[in-house]
Amino acid sequence: MDLPLITSRDNQYVKVGCSLKNKKGRRHSGCFLLEGLRLAEEALAASWPVSYALVNEEAQSQPRIRELVSGLLLRQTPVFALPPGLFAQASDTEHSQGLLLVARLPQKSTALPPVKPSRDDFFVLADRLADPGNLGAIMRTAWAAGVDGLLLTSGCADPYSPKAARASMGAVLRLPVLLFEDEVALLAKLQERGLTIYAATAEGEYRYDTAPLAQPLVWLLGAEATGLSPFWRKAAAHSVYLPMAPGAESLNVAATAAVLLYATAAQRGF
Repeated sequence: MDLPLITSRDNQYVKVGCSLKNKKGRRHSGCFLLEGLRLAEEALAASWPVSYALVNEEAQSQPRIRELVSGLLLRQTPVFALPPGLFAQASDTEHSQGLLLVARLPQKSTALPPVKPSRDDFFVLADRLADPGNLGAIMRTAWAAGVDGLLLTSGCADPYSPKAARASMGAVLRLPVLLFEDEVALLAKLQERGLTIYAATAEGEYRYDTAPLAQPLVWLLGAEATGLSPFWRKAAAHSVYLPMAPGAESLNVAATAAVLLYATAAQRGF
């Protein structure tokens, strides 16, 4: 496989790839970074638009990478080889698998996904979650549990950051993710849709396994350190808690999400 070789740090493809590690670069270019073989496979499976790909020159002969590169080339996606040192500058991980995809960001939208005739709505709202790893893990669980969309308030980590994308294990390419700057407008959308609003709190009205969840609903998950904002606490119709052993202070928000989303899925016969 004879790929074009880039050797200069000043090459436009390398410069854009390096810029995608920060939000400003992603916003400016309209692209984000998908690093690793699993994410590349998910991008191809989802037919996600990819502008181009960068391959570590020393890894391009590996069978799995060769297969992925062939798939990209069949889609007429430009693929370039880089020397290891230059590739490392574009990579966001210490031990990269040798393949980076520069993928197009989705178009911005604040329209909730359409109602599905086969079952009730099922959404998650993340309020100011700051850790991209937690956000990515929640995306991964939400996709697996059949959630219709992830709604993000202002102050959340960027779901298209390299760390969040990796933690999502491809869910960022499958799950509708919507960012809302106006909380009042978002709440109005949820109410117009007829969604029951459930808040995950330390001291709730229901235990997680007794709450009635077989109805159109949205789960509220608060920031790691401070929980839900006063606005969303007031907006919730019900609150739900997870029991913990004496002395245990709290659960990681991604772990909490996994329990609550699968409790919901179970009541719906998922």
